[in-house]
Amino acid sequence: MDNIISVYREGEAYLHKLQKMDFEKAKLGPEVAYNMICMSAEAMLSAVLMKYDEVVEHGSISAMLRATSIHLPVRLGLIDEGRFINRFHTWCSLESIKPKKIEPADLKRMVKCVEEIDEMVKCQFQ
Repeated sequence: MDNIISVYREGEAYLHKLQKMDFEKAKLGPEVAYNMICMSAEAMLSAVLMKYDEVVEHGSISAMLRATSIHLPVRLGLIDEGRFINRFHTWCSLESIKPKKIEPADLKRMVKCVEEIDEMVKCQFQ
């Protein structure tokens, strides 16, 4: 269980860094913040799924939320927000498709999604 809690805490640490970022002035660019958002959500959801011995075939945020919904109540709109995050992912097999530009407002919306994920799962690790 300690390993599972450390996975959750890693996601929580990314979230805390994101909450302090100014996306309008981010020095490293929106792609770095986006990757942190994904790592945060993935770590938190992975921890929950590991706790229940689940393995998700597809690693998208929305797929992980759907798998989590078997064990925890997940607001339907949160899965939609997971799909919003997925839209910015650049899949290796689709390199010919130009990546969608990430705006500061998009990043703020994604962080709200991760905050809701955190609220939903943190009771599993306290």
